[in-house]
Amino acid sequence: MSDKACPSRPWGGGILLSALAAIVLVCADPAAAEEGWLEDPIGGCKLWAPGSAAGDVITWTGGCVDGKATGKGFAAWVGEGQLKARYEGILDGGKVDGYGKLVLATADGYERYEGEFQAGELHGRGTYIDAAGNLYQGEFAADEPNGDGIFEGADGTYYQGEFKAGLPDGQGTLLEPDGTQYEGQFVGGVRSGKGEQIEPDGTRYVGTFEDDLADGSGRVELPNGGVYEGEVRAGKLHGSGTYTAPEGDVYVGAFVDDWPDGTIQVTKSDGSQEEQLWQDGKQVQ
Repeated sequence: MSDKACPSRPWGGGILLSALAAIVLVCADPAAAEEGWLEDPIGGCKLWAPGSAAGDVITWTGGCVDGKATGKGFAAWVGEGQLKARYEGILDGGKVDGYGKLVLATADGYERYEGEFQAGELHGRGTYIDAAGNLYQGEFAADEPNGDGIFEGADGTYYQGEFKAGLPDGQGTLLEPDGTQYEGQFVGGVRSGKGEQIEPDGTRYVGTFEDDLADGSGRVELPNGGVYEGEVRAGKLHGSGTYTAPEGDVYVGAFVDDWPDGTIQVTKSDGSQEEQLWQDGKQVQ
């Protein structure tokens, strides 16, 4: 079990913020972590248990080298009248190291992890399920999702792709509970870079994203058949662009908050041209 203090590691940005709790084995304050060894009262073998309190008891069925639990075995940590943790697998120097199965009590229920450990941390490939039923399967490093993995949220959120420091980062595919689909780049847990998104109503956007929203430039295909190509900002048509209406009329000029703004050059479907003046989302001339 990790011998460092546990920072808060919720999902960042706007896509998985409430879907998954921090992935750590035991969250302890630094002072408690320095006194985090428990000794099996029968075998006399010590195991690392940061956050342990006076009166906690731990048992170990495996080998013991230099007074520390080592090799394959079974450990149970009990305190305050309940099972705090149960581990079956390999330990080295009193800390989980190798392949194992962990069940950990939290304020919300029991969390479960099965997979690889290294020096007391989740490290390698494994499967983690928290008390709410959120699941992560993939690569871990230093107690966090890191590398390729799959996240399945209890609310229906699904993400498959690259992770870094516990967050989606790199190339990935996201399916949200409302049906929104996104495939593209992520940075720090949010959509950022090039990507493609399809909304539940059929709206399709291909272009650049920033801070989880369409931002930069791209192409928007609307459910009514209209198509916009140009600049976007914070999820809206904003800047220079061209909009082709379903009937074939083409609007070229500036757009603000999804509407033409200022002087707009319009080419009608019959080839005729005119100049229109738009203000506050309405044609005024």
